[in-house]
Amino acid sequence: MAHPTTVAADPSIGGHADPVAGRSRARWIVAALAVTQTVAYGTLYYAFAVFLTPLATDLHTSTTAITGTFTASVLTSAVLAVPVGRWLDRHGGRGLMTIGSLAGALLLVAWSLVDNLWQLYAVQIGLSAASAASLYEAAFAVITHWQSASLRARPPRRPKPTVGHIQRRSNCARSSPTAGSGCWPSASRPTPPPSP
Repeated sequence: MAHPTTVAADPSIGGHADPVAGRSRARWIVAALAVTQTVAYGTLYYAFAVFLTPLATDLHTSTTAITGTFTASVLTSAVLAVPVGRWLDRHGGRGLMTIGSLAGALLLVAWSLVDNLWQLYAVQIGLSAASAASLYEAAFAVITHWQSASLRARPPRRPKPTVGHIQRRSNCARSSPTAGSGCWPSASRPTPPPSP
């Protein structure tokens, strides 16, 4: 009986790439996406609150009417969630993020040219479509796609403390002479043993 010969796979196939190079590349991707996601959320989502009153003044309408455009935007995002998710599952997020980012930039320019409430509705609905294509969900799809199989198979690391977590701990240490008294929710503090 002849033994089949084993042929090594090309390093670029099946996630057999150099894991050290993969981690370095992944760090750069995550850093770039962190910056672009922050800018995208600021311009595509949070800018609306900043421009609410000036838009109402410029368009000679109420803030309630302007807020209706944002409601339409949020509803559009909800409707697009499933189709965008399917696209991400089938094709990944790179192309979709590129299209969404370009559309978002063009729609921000269009927002600056709005003269009527109906135009603002159109721009806000378009911005929600651009957001659905370029914000967190697509970014996570890109990160997952670019991770090598060996990195994805590794169990996740223990999460690093967030700024809020560190600040809360330092405030507790300064405000309380006894460690942990009154600083943490009771569910997270160990229960003292009963006294005999």
